[in-house]
Amino acid sequence: MEQQEASGGRETGRKVKLPDHKDAFAIPDKWRLPFQGKMVTPTAVPSPSERRLYLDLAEKRRRQRKILIGLAAAVAIGVAVAAVLLLRR
Repeated sequence: MEQQEASGGRETGRKVKLPDHKDAFAIPDKWRLPFQGKMVTPTAVPSPSERRLYLDLAEKRRRQRKILIGLAAAVAIGVAVAAVLLLRR
């Protein structure tokens, strides 16, 4: 009795029986959400051309990021050099 009160009236150690989904209604197509613009399951494997496109886009983003980091570093070094030269005067 004390253990039942401590657990909030619930019995411990019992598995919860899940409802049977076999008689459940199917979701109508008008309520299904598209995945990648198509009515496909999220577990579908991308086609080789789609995979190549994603890899090319990722490579392009990496190159752009490297260029921007290099540009920012060059500007920071340039500002530091300019400050040193101006302060020497």
